[in-house]
Amino acid sequence: MIKLTLKRRVYDEFETLGTLYVEKNGLYIDTFKTLEKPWKNNEQNVSCIPLGDYIVEPYSSSKHPDSWVIRNVPNRTGILIHTGNYYTHTAGCILLGLAFTDLNNDNVLDIKYSSEAMKQFNKILEFENNILLTIK
Repeated sequence: MIKLTLKRRVYDEFETLGTLYVEKNGLYIDTFKTLEKPWKNNEQNVSCIPLGDYIVEPYSSSKHPDSWVIRNVPNRTGILIHTGNYYTHTAGCILLGLAFTDLNNDNVLDIKYSSEAMKQFNKILEFENNILLTIK
């Protein structure tokens, strides 16, 4: 059984940064860095999603292959966990990476090694269905 816990650490006017903990069979086996939009009352395309429990399932499209969809988000659909580096790369989804750094020298932290993180994440989750995600 796989469980995901996202602990948000930094909220600012541009973004929300956090750490995603992956638990498999009761053991924490990996962590990833996350980047989301700032909290703006759960507004579509401009806000991170509310704290709570969600179901995560495999998702793939031409724009976001080998990604994950987050189900049961109140008043929202199409929320994904996918690759990206900058807060401008998300419209309310969760970007996954391995580290934070300012890639474009704009004094805002970005997420680094996103493709590598997604490959690791997919290997661990093995494209299982009905994975629990808790956002704190």
